[in-house]
Formats: sequence, structure tokens, C-alpha cells
Amino acid sequence: MRMGFIHMNRAHERSLTIFGWAALAFLFLPTPAQAQGGMTRGGFVILGGTDTVAVEQFERDAETLSGNVFGPNGRRFRYVARLRLDGTIASLESSLDWGWWTNSVMQFTEDTIRLSGNLRGRPQQRDIATGGRTMPMFLVSFALLEQLLRSTRADTDSQAVRVRLLQLEQLDTTSWNVAWPSPDSATVVFPGFGEARIAMLPDGSIASGVIPALRWNATRTAGTLSSSRRAAPRRGELDGALPVTSFDRCNEATGEALTRVELPGNPVMALTTPDGCWLVASLATTKLGWPGAIALFRRSTGAVSLARVLPLEVPAYGIALTRDGSLLMVAAGDGVAFVDLQRLIMGRTDAILGELRDGGRPVRFYLNASSDDRFLFVSDEGAQTITVVDLAKARASDFAATAVVGRIPVGQLPIALTFSSDQRYLYTTSQIAPARLGWAKECPREGSGPKTAEPVNPQGAVLVIDVERAKIDPENAVVAAAPAGCSPVRLVLSPAGDVAYVTARNSDALLAFDTRKLREAPMSSLLGWVPVGSAPVGVAVVDEGARIIVVNSNRFGGPQTEGHYLSVVEAARMSAGAAAVVGTIPADAFPRELTMTPDRRTLLLTNFASATLQLVDWARAVVLPMKR
Repeated sequence: MRMGFIHMNRAHERSLTIFGWAALAFLFLPTPAQAQGGMTRGGFVILGGTDTVAVEQFERDAETLSGNVFGPNGRRFRYVARLRLDGTIASLESSLDWGWWTNSVMQFTEDTIRLSGNLRGRPQQRDIATGGRTMPMFLVSFALLEQLLRSTRADTDSQAVRVRLLQLEQLDTTSWNVAWPSPDSATVVFPGFGEARIAMLPDGSIASGVIPALRWNATRTAGTLSSSRRAAPRRGELDGALPVTSFDRCNEATGEALTRVELPGNPVMALTTPDGCWLVASLATTKLGWPGAIALFRRSTGAVSLARVLPLEVPAYGIALTRDGSLLMVAAGDGVAFVDLQRLIMGRTDAILGELRDGGRPVRFYLNASSDDRFLFVSDEGAQTITVVDLAKARASDFAATAVVGRIPVGQLPIALTFSSDQRYLYTTSQIAPARLGWAKECPREGSGPKTAEPVNPQGAVLVIDVERAKIDPENAVVAAAPAGCSPVRLVLSPAGDVAYVTARNSDALLAFDTRKLREAPMSSLLGWVPVGSAPVGVAVVDEGARIIVVNSNRFGGPQTEGHYLSVVEAARMSAGAAAVVGTIPADAFPRELTMTPDRRTLLLTNFASATLQLVDWARAVVLPMKR
């Protein structure tokens, strides 16, 4: 895949989520700095425009530097550093509640780092040859940066120190520099982030700092820690609460109840990061000359702005994030692409970690990962199968095809992949039921004539997959199947998980199923059938399950110009047929996929033909009454 970027709106190119980016600085020290005495307690606040990026508390004496950095959504970096007499760091115990790095211990010798801990959920223990004494550095910890500056500046005659940087995620190095233009200022050049300009106090402390490329401003504050020196806290341990500025500005409502965002191509699906600060859209075609792409948008203070575009050599269809938001998985052509979201946000050219291809031309269209991020399920629209991937093995093997466990045989054109609330079952749709079921032909060919044309295919099916069985015996993992109208394509569950809602595109209908009966008595599991608009596709549940929103794509209805809409359906009246539809919401051309932000306040609607994304603030959305 091509790995270049198109950069847009540079003011938003970096993210609050850079908080999870860790680094170690390799220093070729000139002369050791003087030992520090006394106790210092303080803190820093980093602002990115009007957003709070991080809040830090720390304390330092001659032997120890310990601190806490608080980031968005409860993310927290905690550390205890043991200091040498010259101010350099001999060891660092840390806990980073971010998903890939926790409870790590680093020992620093003259030319080696000894690292033990967990990296992306995998135990790590290794020695890293450095060729010089090292110091740890985390981008949002200005206390560690302060320690770095104290230990590198031996005297005023030495105006600059060349430093090498090791990015802990992939353990590769690059060069950067520390310089002192004047006694009260320092400049630190970070590759990929530009320079940091630091104002220094007479005692060698940081007064304030600016990183223009990130739009970050750091200010020193008074602060106290809940206790003095101690071992690094364990993951999940509570050790004193700190009031932290809210990060709800990422999820702030847009100015209008319905907001349209122009896209650089035709979108299939959109979703946001767990904190709501970034929005990702998959593009099946683009206006920029590439077959497909991933578009990244910044969300802040009610605005959505395009940050960059990641080109792909194949169309991008379904997308999903791991639960920690670190890995973006893209159903792309005949494979699955894996994108490091932090690298994408930072604009790095190595954001694509790898691709998983295992032969054939399955046309991967949809995907979903188990809640523990151990297994990935991919709908093979062109192969009548669901591919099961050991995701942990894939990540450990650079996404080799050997991570594929096997394939689950289903019907033609499988799409939906929805887990039951207890993760025991996976519900999927096949637009045409498996031939082995022997169902009668009831459906006309889709898109080629009236609904009354001669039937050529059986109904499609909702298939129930035993997840545990799928992990070891995928060929025998389907445990039940129910008729689901003509061309069922999407499936969502009620909040309680007891009802499955399915859009049947060639039946122009929304169907409801009792999920317990789907598993135990599938042929009697249908609860209701509601006629909606033309060729419904996307579907979402709102108002705690009281209403269902259906995307009427009108995919086969002629010119894709105007008159498209969403149907609003009362869940309690599903058995009443057409009377369950209570209103509509306007949409652009060929509305396709519907997802919700994690806070359940905003609907994300992709409009394929008009190349737009609509954000619908559901609390303020105007539902137009039905004309009966």
C-alpha cells in the first residue's frame, strides 16, 4: 500500500492522544551536572488551543523524581525515577493506563537499557544497546523534560547537545538537539513535532514552554502529590484524585442539529476514537486519484476539520477500532489493513503496520473484533465465508497469513458482524441464504426490475455463530439460521441484547427478531416487519432502545440526487407494521452507513454518492412527520 499523506488544516494535525506516545532520549553527555538538593513539588498544565492536553503533578529531591500525568478519559501516566548524583536517571518504574504499555521497569546503564514490562499487551524483556547513557522522556511530561535539561546542560560554554531518540512503540532511533540560546531559555527539537521553546528559571526549572507545531502551551503550576516517594503504582490503583479539566469539548455539539462535512471521496463508514476527539472515514473511491483512502478528521468545540488523508491502493470499506483505540482495522479489497492510529494522527509515513492477505479474492467488506481484542472476524462478501483471525497472533507476526484460524461457511454476500452482549454469539447476515438450508425461492433479482418479478433467490438469513467454537472449529461454528427477508444487510441489537434489528434491502423493510429464539427456535423468532423507504442499509438504536433509525439508501432507485431520508421507527410498535414509522430525517445522496459516537449523542451518516458525512445531533434533530 502507498504510505504517503495529504496534510490539511495544519493547526489540527496533532492530537491530545499523543499523550500515549513514549520515548527514551539517548544522550552523549559532555560533563555531568551538579547534584540537586532539597525537595521540589509542582506541576504543569499543557493546553492545546482551548483544550487541556494534560495535567502533571510531581515531586523531586536528590534521589527521586515521581509524578502523575493525567490525560483525556482517565488516561494516566505514573512514574518513579531513581536519580544519580549527576541528575541522570538510573531507573524508571512506570504505569501507563493507555492500552499498550503498563507496569514497566527500565534500568539505565552506561550503554544499555534493560526493559521489562508489557508492550501492547505482550510481555517484553530485553536489553537495548544504546552506545551512551540514556534518559527517559515522555512528550507530555514537562517534569521529565526539566530533568533532561538539568542533566544535559553541564555549563554555559556548551551551547548544544546532540541527542538520539528511541520511540518505545517500535524501538527505532532518530536524532534531535537540545540548545540554550540564552541563560533563561532552551530549545528542544523533536522530529515530527518541530521545536519546543522553553523559558527557564534561574534555578534550572522550566517556567513555561511552547510547541508551535502541536499548538501546545505549557505553564508551571503549584501542585502537591498525595504522598512522597514510593514504588510505582499498580494499574488501576487509586492514589489520590485530582480535579482535571474536562475533555468534553471533543464531543461538544455542532452549531446545527444536522451538519454536513465534505469528504475527498465516496465514504462507506465513519467512526470516532473512544474519546471522540478524532473521526475516521473509509473511502471506497477518492477525488485524489487513489482507489481508496482513510480520511482523518479532528473534532473539537463543535467543529469537524479534515486533518489528513491516508491513500490506499484498494478501496476501503468497513472499519473498526480495537477497544483501546490504538489499532484501526480496515476491510480493504481482498485483505485487511492495520493502521496505527497514533502514527496516523501524528502524520507519520509508517502508519500502516501491515496487511493480512491469505489468498483468493474474498472482497473483505466488514469486520469486528471481540471485546478482548483477541480475535477478528471479517465478512468475505465475495466468498460466502467469515474469516476468523487470531488478532493477537497477527500483531505478533507482523500480520502474517498464519494468523488466520479458518473460515466459517455462510451464505452469499455476508456483511453484518454483531456480537451478543455476553460475547458468546456473533450474528451475521447473508443476503442469500446458504444453499444447504434448502429454502424456497422468494426474492426477485435485486435492482433489475419490480419487486413482483419472478423470484430467483431464497430469502437471506440471519446466522448465529458460536464464538468459542469459531476460534477452534470455524467450519462448524454456525448454530442457527433464520429467514430475514430479501437481501438482509445490517444488524444491530437493542441495549438489552434481546432484540436484533435487521435491514432487508430488497424487501424495503426493517425486521425485528427475538435473539433467544434466534438461537433456540430460529424459524419462530421474527417479532415484526416494518416497511420503510427504498433499499434500507444502515441502522442504529437510539433513545435507550425506544427508537430505531433506518438509512434508506435508494441504491437502485435511479439518479442519486435528492429525496433521500432516514426512517424513524418506534421499537415498541414493530408488530404494527407501517404504523411503527413515526417520521423521517433528510439525508444526502445514497446514504449508506450509520454509527453513533461513544457518548451516544451524535449519529454519523455516510452519504456515498454525494461524498458527504452528516453529523446528526440526536437530541436536537428535527423528525419530520410521516405523510400517510
